[in-house]
Amino acid sequence: VTGSRNASKDNDGDDDVEVKELCRWYPACKVGKKVEPVTAVAFAPKALVFQREGEDTKERDGDWKRKAVLAIGMENGLIELWGVPLLDDDDVDVVPKLLHSVPAADCHIGAIQKLAWKPVWKKGNESEMDVNTEDNDASGEGGFDMTLASCSLDHGVRILRVVGSD
Repeated sequence: VTGSRNASKDNDGDDDVEVKELCRWYPACKVGKKVEPVTAVAFAPKALVFQREGEDTKERDGDWKRKAVLAIGMENGLIELWGVPLLDDDDVDVVPKLLHSVPAADCHIGAIQKLAWKPVWKKGNESEMDVNTEDNDASGEGGFDMTLASCSLDHGVRILRVVGSD
């Protein structure tokens, strides 16, 4: 994921590697008709599971979609949380969905410089990160509880607890 204020790019990598844009969207935050520039991005350490649009059942055997949570920090100090669908081989449409805009009173007044999520640790072993995505899913039964840190040009650091359910 990249967020940029300009259109520059640097090709110093391996020519055998192919990079393909999967989707593009803009923050929901606008000043007038102008979209606010993105200055920081960070994926949460957990994938979440959401019911697909139009489903009525709350049972796990319904049509569910895994989404990564992406925090976006902007030049005006605001933060948005987006759900980005994790790709399956048969997926062609990647349409991110705004999950939450952090209220301005809980955000910075200067450009966000960095966003970082607290790592998720294996239960009972705080020296080893849990990379098993099945254990990291949060379903309708359990919801999710994660921590996001941000720092800004306003010389401040904020720690946000992100709690929710689908």
